[in-house]
Amino acid sequence: DQGWAESLHSWGWWGACGGRKSIGHVTLASEAPLNYRVEYSYSDAADLPAPFRSAAEFQSIVNRRLSSFGSGHSAGANFAYADASVRYVSNGIVADILRAMCTRNGSESATALDP
Repeated sequence: DQGWAESLHSWGWWGACGGRKSIGHVTLASEAPLNYRVEYSYSDAADLPAPFRSAAEFQSIVNRRLSSFGSGHSAGANFAYADASVRYVSNGIVADILRAMCTRNGSESATALDP
């Protein structure tokens, strides 16, 4: 099909959330920090850290971006919770707390995010 070979990286700053480009709905994870961005392109490969100089290894950076939570907000992102509330979470959230909040069975409380 036309367009299936298109790189997800070429979709722009944030991937679309509908249709066949809705990868974020099923692949979000807490591996990367909130609002993680790819700060360089593969054309800059000579300047990249050693592990990312091959195209396949650089793709892991792009995949990390595509699976990270984020929004257009510069300091954090809004999250919808299972209780139907929406809360703003700061980019400064501790990585372990973000990981815990992304689990289903860990008995974590959303109050861990309160200042």
